[in-house]
Amino acid sequence: MNWFTKAAMGINRFMYGRYGGDMLSFAIIILYCVLVFIANIAKLPVLSLLALALLIWGIYRVFSKNILRRTRENDWFLRHWNRISSWFRRIAHKFSSLQKQKTLAAKDKAIYKYYKCPKCRNRLRVPRGKGRISIKCPVCGTEFIKKT
Repeated sequence: MNWFTKAAMGINRFMYGRYGGDMLSFAIIILYCVLVFIANIAKLPVLSLLALALLIWGIYRVFSKNILRRTRENDWFLRHWNRISSWFRRIAHKFSSLQKQKTLAAKDKAIYKYYKCPKCRNRLRVPRGKGRISIKCPVCGTEFIKKT
């Protein structure tokens, strides 16, 4: 048995009966990193102390033996976090589908040319690069010749 395996077994024995990491602990550690970064840029020692308090709280949660309480805290956090993250996902989905529509419209304009029927003013789509073709309106049946 190598030293790495022995160390892993020692950590497993130490963590037995403890809560361990969860989403709230992960969020606390991420918030700690962000606050330390901002505190270093803005030179605010009070913000560094707040970040240190968050780090201690996050580590306390990981090593806590009160599993029921930590589970309740995490459930409360996840209920609120899921509302926030789903709002961001909806915004991102709207933005990505808008981008897809713009891309498809640009691709569509490159492939097709659009004309209006001289009789009913219906918008007709014909392929580009076919030369002079006869176009028949599917609505009123009018035929006219245009260059694509």
